[in-house]
Amino acid sequence: MVVAQLPFGSRHGVSGRYPIPKFMETDTNLTASAGDRVVLVCRVENLGTREIIWRKLPSVTPLTIGGYVYVNDVTISVEHARESEDWKLIISGAHSRHSGEYECQVPTADKQMRKQFYLTVTVIYISDRQHVNTDEPFEISCNATGDDFVPDNIDWFKNGQKLQSDVGKGVSIKFSVSMETKTIKSTFRVAHANMTDAGTYTCRTSNSLVESTSVVVLYATSKNSKRENNFVEVGSIANSYISPTN
Repeated sequence: MVVAQLPFGSRHGVSGRYPIPKFMETDTNLTASAGDRVVLVCRVENLGTREIIWRKLPSVTPLTIGGYVYVNDVTISVEHARESEDWKLIISGAHSRHSGEYECQVPTADKQMRKQFYLTVTVIYISDRQHVNTDEPFEISCNATGDDFVPDNIDWFKNGQKLQSDVGKGVSIKFSVSMETKTIKSTFRVAHANMTDAGTYTCRTSNSLVESTSVVVLYATSKNSKRENNFVEVGSIANSYISPTN
C-alpha cells in the first residue's frame, strides 16, 4: 500500500498547526496635542501564543514586549485584554519627543511581519475660528509645550499688532503653567465684542512658536439676531506663520 504524504503545513498554511497571523485595520496616522493621552492600537488576528513587540523607530530597542515595558520611561505603557486582538501602546502626557514612527511587530522566524504607525504631537495649539455677535464675550486659548523647559511667555497679536490687557476695555490675558507637561496656556478674552475686534489673532511663544486663528464679528441688532445679519471678517491665516510687529 502506498500512502501519499502531504507536505507539512499544506492544510494549515505556512505556520503548520496554527493559522497565520494577520494585521487588521486600525488608525496608523495619529495627531495629538502636547499633554494628550495617545493610544496606538495594533490589532492582530490569529496571534496565538505570540506577543506583540512595540518599537519607536529607528531604535531597535523594544519599548514593550507582550505586557512588559522595556524602557525607563514613565509615559510609556501597554494594554492588552485577555482574548482581545488589540495590543495598545499608551503614551501618557504626549510630548514633542514622542513624535515619529512606531512599529508593531509580530514575532516570526523571518521577522518580517511589521506594521508602521506615525504620530505627530503638536507643540502649539490655538482655538478654532470663532463667530461672535457684537456685545458678546469671546476668548481664544493658546497652549504651547517646550522640549526641556516651559516656554517663558506667550504674546498675543491682532493683525500683527501686539495686544495687552486693558481692564477699562474689558480685555484680559491670563496664563497658567504645568511643570509636569512643560506646557504654558494663555487665554485672551474680550468681555464685549465690537466690529473692530474682527481679525486674525496670533499667539507667539518666547521660543518663536507661532499659531494663528480668526475671529468673525457679526453685527446683531438684538440678542435674538444670530448670523442672519451682515458680518465683517478680516483675514484667516490659521496654521500659518506671520511675523508680528514687536
